[in-house]
Amino acid sequence: MHKEVLALSRFPEENPNPVMRMSAEGVLLFANHSSRRILELWGCSPGEKIPEEHRALISHTMEAGTPGSLELACGSTTYSALIAPIREAGYLNLYAMDITQQRSLEQQLLHSQKMDAIGRLAGGVAHDFNNILTAILGYADFLQGQLGKDNPLCREVGEIRKAGQRAASLTKQLLAFSRRQVFQLQVLDLNAIVTGMQKMLQRLISESVSFEFHLDLPLGVCAPTQARWSRSC
Repeated sequence: MHKEVLALSRFPEENPNPVMRMSAEGVLLFANHSSRRILELWGCSPGEKIPEEHRALISHTMEAGTPGSLELACGSTTYSALIAPIREAGYLNLYAMDITQQRSLEQQLLHSQKMDAIGRLAGGVAHDFNNILTAILGYADFLQGQLGKDNPLCREVGEIRKAGQRAASLTKQLLAFSRRQVFQLQVLDLNAIVTGMQKMLQRLISESVSFEFHLDLPLGVCAPTQARWSRSC
């Protein structure tokens, strides 16, 4: 029996989680070895008062006679503490638990939910934008049919179609990002893509800026594309 009592008396000190005892006035009466991080955060030792910002909670918990809770961030470690008042003895016991991993999982879940919301928004925008592009491409095809191949405006309408098709490829990427469409990988001819953008870029940039492409004939998917910008004086 004596050994059992002795073992119980050593239990708070041997507890792998922080265990403390404090008076109703906020004086720290006891702290086990596992409480060292919290004591470093508070900057106090047994016999000294805990930080002023926590004393109000201690006093309120003692007066109410019901357990209170406290969350402490000690560097990279986060503790959730239960404060249990022992009114008949005139002190409070604090039992803390490391919840760092739980908080990390909560943050990951929150991030996942945010990304899911962004994906849904991107998917909705892509669907609406794709409907607009369908009308643009349809009218472009209609104009090309009305103008005929010999009409000089037919080339301009063709540029509208190309721009619409590039925009349609962007909507496919948005739909793939939102997981509403299967993403299909394909090999691209970078020379053809860059050359196709040249006419559009020349119309967009200022007249004082010259834009030249220097393409390598065996240019592959992973090879860099060289482009040179220059501004006229």
